[in-house]
Amino acid sequence: QKKFKDSEFSAPTITLTSIEGKSDSPNKTADYCQANFDLRTIPNYHEKAFDKVKQLASKRGIKLSLLHTPGPIGYTNPDAKIIKICKETIPGLNLAVNDASNDLGIFTNIGIEGIIFGPGETPQAHSTDESADMEKIMAAPEIFERVYFAWAKR
Repeated sequence: QKKFKDSEFSAPTITLTSIEGKSDSPNKTADYCQANFDLRTIPNYHEKAFDKVKQLASKRGIKLSLLHTPGPIGYTNPDAKIIKICKETIPGLNLAVNDASNDLGIFTNIGIEGIIFGPGETPQAHSTDESADMEKIMAAPEIFERVYFAWAKR
């Protein structure tokens, strides 16, 4: 966190997401253990972060492998056309870098600038009682239309 304190991105994180120990008997210490971690990084840092984790694991005799290919990281330059248009057409819009995984990375990888925007609230994402305010849902089509037509005029 110290290394990335001045970055516009949140510091990379690694989180234990599951752990499983196996033994052939319920009264024996497990002879096998598998742990899964979610490594979240920032643009241009994923391989360095994974190499650092691999080095730490290797020093402790731990075998490490990727379960999934790293997801693409989405990022849109603050000076991008879509950012400017959204700021102009959506009153009170507060834009920030979002460190959650989402589909923006797919668009970033093919050169499409975008934002993640909608009536939901980030703190509720993926929660058991996830919901969105009905007024915001009803207002969304008109907001998207304003953004669309402002985009089309430029």
